[in-house]
Amino acid sequence: MNIGAGRYTVCKSNTVRYDGPTNPNATTVTIPNTVTVNGKAHKVTSIKEKAFSKNKKVKKITIGKYVKGIGKYAFYRTTNLRKLVIKSKSIKSVGKNAFKKAGYKKGKKLVVDVPNSKIGAYRSLFQKRKLYASVKIK
Repeated sequence: MNIGAGRYTVCKSNTVRYDGPTNPNATTVTIPNTVTVNGKAHKVTSIKEKAFSKNKKVKKITIGKYVKGIGKYAFYRTTNLRKLVIKSKSIKSVGKNAFKKAGYKKGKKLVVDVPNSKIGAYRSLFQKRKLYASVKIK
């Protein structure tokens, strides 16, 4: 279902999965903390596999504080992605190749902004899922 600028799927009571942006040409995308479905707030707790795969338009993505999982190939070949802001402190699972070739463009660098308390843990977790070692995580 489309809500605002995103597509979502209700997973279980009070939670939804972010499936991707409604506008394929959006350059800035925010995955909110919650969305309202049938008058009830639902936490956005995951990002679908291939949600942004091969999206060459998006430059900045902000991920809300309740996201716990990122699907495989979620950011695969998002070559123009320059900034990824992650507000969540509870990401536990990241799918295969979720970050492969994310922000990969000669002479350009992706910056991933995470909560200070999660810098080390997220660096390790994301690099296991093909985030380039040269990407700045702060």
